[in-house]
Amino acid sequence: MVLVLSVVSLTAIARLVTPEQTGLFSVAASIVLLAQALRDFGIAEFLVQEKELTSDKIRTAFGLNLLLAWSLGAVIFLLRNWIAEVYQTPELGRLVALGCLSFLVAPFSSTSLALLNRDMDFAALMKISVLSNVIGSIVSVGGAALGGGATALSLGMLASNVTTAVAAGLLLPSWEHLVPSLREWRRLSAFGLFISGTNLANQLGARMPELVLGRLLGFAALGQFNRSRGIVFLFYEVIVSSVNTVAFPALSSAHHEGHDLREPYTRCTTLVSGTVLPVLAVFSLVADPFIRVAFGPNWMEAARMAPLLAIGTGFAVLAPISSQVLSATGQVRPLLRLTLLTQLSLTFFMAAFSFFGLMWLAFGLVLHNIVALVLTAEALRRCIGLQLRQLLRASVPSIGLMIGSTILPTLFLLWRETYDDSPLFTLAGVAVLATMSYLFCACAFRHPVVAEIAVLRRQVSSVFRHWRSRVVVRPE
Repeated sequence: MVLVLSVVSLTAIARLVTPEQTGLFSVAASIVLLAQALRDFGIAEFLVQEKELTSDKIRTAFGLNLLLAWSLGAVIFLLRNWIAEVYQTPELGRLVALGCLSFLVAPFSSTSLALLNRDMDFAALMKISVLSNVIGSIVSVGGAALGGGATALSLGMLASNVTTAVAAGLLLPSWEHLVPSLREWRRLSAFGLFISGTNLANQLGARMPELVLGRLLGFAALGQFNRSRGIVFLFYEVIVSSVNTVAFPALSSAHHEGHDLREPYTRCTTLVSGTVLPVLAVFSLVADPFIRVAFGPNWMEAARMAPLLAIGTGFAVLAPISSQVLSATGQVRPLLRLTLLTQLSLTFFMAAFSFFGLMWLAFGLVLHNIVALVLTAEALRRCIGLQLRQLLRASVPSIGLMIGSTILPTLFLLWRETYDDSPLFTLAGVAVLATMSYLFCACAFRHPVVAEIAVLRRQVSSVFRHWRSRVVVRPE
């Protein structure tokens, strides 16, 4: 559901907002999200992994969230004009000021979401995610249709954050945690210091392209890069964020009970890579017609970068949820060290390649992801005893599934390369052939994803039968 909403929203926004306005919003959002990473202070992770969670600890988590969020929001708001001067764009200051309103509601959502996550109330979390995405998309697309540009996107982000806070509060059984306290601040600070450093480093790495490209190459080039990266990361983020929601509390519980985490981690790697790698490979084949149909001719530079960005993302898929494993086992110092080394690698490759243009930057990100995979594997070896060869072996069935899923689509595209009349027909043909190939190869290779598909099919059938049972058949 979230995936469909995201694709529809991205398509509509790409048609309504220019690359330059998209890049301008990306810079403003990046500044706000960097401060948000510092505001989180590892409080959500603390609430999920804490063995003995008392009322005082919950209230202290809310109190610290309130103090940090409102303080950081005020600081960013006061710096908005200076930020606009750095980028020589007065409109950027107004967008940053609008983004600062998110800090007012952030404390009310983060604590509530962490408690729902700890209780593994995934149904409530899904409802919140879908509702916030729907509201945010409606506001963004509606504002863009009225000519709002980057302002419309900022309002959509704010609407999504407000919706999350309200929905999370309503779905909690009690509002007792909304009484702020600082009684347990020492306990939370000891844990949160390293997690907040990790979160900040992660966000800095994730947002560095926006901050650097917006200044060096301009907002239009940044918009092209973000559109390409956004569509490549879309499916990856939906799958991995869903897994993260389930994995973190489950891994924390397993660790508390003394279980070996290597088997569940390698199984998760096989499932995630078996789902994401084939999609990335197929998308690389049809990036040009897809972006031409979905976004229009203004975004063709994004189509040229997409295959390289998909390759880089593929390396990240080979070691998913690594930060969740380290957090769940309390390895916050190694997690911070891994994050700093990874971001140092990103900084180096960006600095070395971004001056040569967007395509070279995309190639540099592929090299960075290879280095990040090696660093992550070493951290996992130290944390849970998982060797790099075991990690790669877990992805071998998924690599075979990826290759098998692309054979028929590749042959179809070779036949269609002399036809440029209907990119929509090309996309439809590739989608059908890729789906058929994927299902056939998954069954032929006996990939573990088959069991998950069977579970999903039973759930869909159950929902359909329940819907049919409620239909009242009126006599003629």
